[in-house]
Amino acid sequence: MRKSWQSKALGSCVVLAGGLVLLSVSAFVLEPAASALQPTPNIQEVARKPDRTHTGAVTGKVVDESGKSVAGATVKLTDSVTEEVSTYTSDKQGEYKIVKLSPGVYRLQAEMDGRQSDVREVKVNNDTVTKQDMKIGSKK
Repeated sequence: MRKSWQSKALGSCVVLAGGLVLLSVSAFVLEPAASALQPTPNIQEVARKPDRTHTGAVTGKVVDESGKSVAGATVKLTDSVTEEVSTYTSDKQGEYKIVKLSPGVYRLQAEMDGRQSDVREVKVNNDTVTKQDMKIGSKK
């Protein structure tokens, strides 16, 4: 009896600005073709499948143009793959900490009373804390 097989790549995919796709393949797996009848998840589901055993964090301090801490600033984190936005607030010392993030690239921006920081791109890795301070400019 002849059996059909299909191959499946295991790895990660990142969609960059302009639609450029980076693909990193770590292994190929052969499995019976019958499994091909199961629905395939879309690329965003694969790229951001939560793995809460290995996560990273982003911390930092929000300051104004003079270098003073900005308490109560809104820190906006945008997932560069899914475009999902989460917001956080800086504490009394102007510090913020965002934990349990899936590895990937995010955009970060702070805002307070109509003033904003530049948008920063941060890369989150497994079991790593990434530090990113932000300076809020003058009102626009």
